[in-house]
Amino acid sequence: MSIKTKDVTALKGIIRKPVRPVTIREMNLDAQPASHWNYRVMQFTGGEESWRAIHEVHYRDGVPWGYTEKPAIVHWDLDMGDDDSTALAILERMREAISKPVLRVADFDREDAD
Repeated sequence: MSIKTKDVTALKGIIRKPVRPVTIREMNLDAQPASHWNYRVMQFTGGEESWRAIHEVHYRDGVPWGYTEKPAIVHWDLDMGDDDSTALAILERMREAISKPVLRVADFDREDAD
């Protein structure tokens, strides 16, 4: 179906915002909740040195919003389970972080930051 010129002219009073492409972040293809977190590899630079570490990264509407100051460590409360399965589940989530794109501090620089 195509829209003819006169149809577009008739719609001018109805359309309030210009139509623009939708970004992947807006589509939120991962179908994550509005706020969530996961482990991600972060890259940092200080002077002439660069290093990477796994951090907890927090998201708002699928967009990285913040990260923990210190790298993540593997620890769990005993009420979560005292067998190896809890530790293995945490390590698996950290392993998944390695397969995702590396984040940098600049990925969190936004005009709308708190």
